[in-house]
Amino acid sequence: MQLKKNLRLILVRHGESVWNHLNLYTGWSNPSLTQKGIKECLTAAQILASKSINFTQGYCSYLDRSIETYNLIVNHLHELQGCLLSSLIPKFAP
Repeated sequence: MQLKKNLRLILVRHGESVWNHLNLYTGWSNPSLTQKGIKECLTAAQILASKSINFTQGYCSYLDRSIETYNLIVNHLHELQGCLLSSLIPKFAP
């Protein structure tokens, strides 16, 4: 197997969730994004789009806030639409 030389790993944290706004520890709970969190995702998408990066794969956790963040970014970038979304589900998840 030959590796590509110009691989990049880009990590994006989910936008603000309802519990983040209330200063509560989220952990494995599944609160959704706030309006501010949605705006943060769209800002992240604009920044990523401005970098002219060719995305080929996307991953996120199985939690709603992560999936919502992923979808907001993908819908803005367009190029990942149709790309397989792989949820990373830890073996120890409740």
